Amino acid sequence: MILANAAAQTPSIDPTMLAFLTIFGAAAVTALAGFGLAVWQSRRDHQRWVRERRYDGFTRILALAERYSRRRSEGEEMKARAEALQASATTGDPSVAQELHDLADDMARIVEQVGAITEELGDVATALEILGPNHVLEALNAFTDTFPGDDDDATEQAKDAFVIAVRRALNIKA
Repeated sequence: MILANAAAQTPSIDPTMLAFLTIFGAAAVTALAGFGLAVWQSRRDHQRWVRERRYDGFTRILALAERYSRRRSEGEEMKARAEALQASATTGDPSVAQELHDLADDMARIVEQVGAITEELGDVATALEILGPNHVLEALNAFTDTFPGDDDDATEQAKDAFVIAVRRALNIKA
């Protein structure tokens, strides 16, 4: 008896109101799902953008490091050649003097190229400081710190460590 009285006292929802609640409820759920998907897609697009910029910066800096290394070794070879020519310049041979002059011009060109490469390295490194991540920047600094030295093995090991850090940052399986 008590159950029968409870069912009789419960107010029923107007069918029109039920239709409106269903329509507007479905619209609200759709709008919220659309907004959630838009936020999710925006985050994915941003992650893709950061990854592309990092990739561009990492590949540019690696190419610049290779160019720097080549120019530096050319400069070292020219320096050795200049020392040998200066040793033989005491003979008074005018061709040696001309060769030294030409070598000095070539060395000035190399120094100019190395300066331009160093500036570009700095520009790319600045962009990468913003984009991160820090473990890649530390590997990059370790790699570029080996440039002034003559230890090719240390430079190669630092380069390998940099490449591994880049692959990890870009989530590249190799």
